[in-house]
Amino acid sequence: MNLKTVICITALASMLSSAYSANKSHQAPAVRGIASASAMPDDELLFRKFLVVFKNTVKQRNLTQLAGMFNYPVQTLPQWNNEDLRNTNINRADGLMDRPELQKHIDVIFSKDAVELIPRSTDENLSQIDKTTPEDYYKRLRQATDKGSTLYELNMHYTQDNGKETEFGFVFGRVAGNYKILSYYSAWPLK
Repeated sequence: MNLKTVICITALASMLSSAYSANKSHQAPAVRGIASASAMPDDELLFRKFLVVFKNTVKQRNLTQLAGMFNYPVQTLPQWNNEDLRNTNINRADGLMDRPELQKHIDVIFSKDAVELIPRSTDENLSQIDKTTPEDYYKRLRQATDKGSTLYELNMHYTQDNGKETEFGFVFGRVAGNYKILSYYSAWPLK
């Protein structure tokens, strides 16, 4: 099966999933739902093509190709919000990693759990970030993107083998015409 066929199948599945979940949408003020396939703008189509490649690359666990899908420096701190910034001293630069540093942590990012969960993710795990969000985390990530780029977030909540709940996620944006991973976050910092 070639990449074009995979993209078409994924787009069709996405359309069906979007239609099914349209009545279940409830998201935070900084987040908007993903557009239905019939109303999908070019930016979202570009993102969805990237997402198909990303999921397949994760499934194959091609760590070299995955490292090339990030925009450097990439933010790796746990996600913060504006309230965190008011109440805690967060040095945003502490989480920035260049490619050589990120590659030292690539096995942690694409752990056994991530390799199982990311390829099975659905629209329920995706969010489109409102372009007017006041949240510093997204505003800082947006600075690295093309003007008018839409940010998308893949967030995975799950229970680990030890029975503890956890999460990880990625924020994506268009850089120089192509979607890239702008940030990776989990419950704990990578460094």
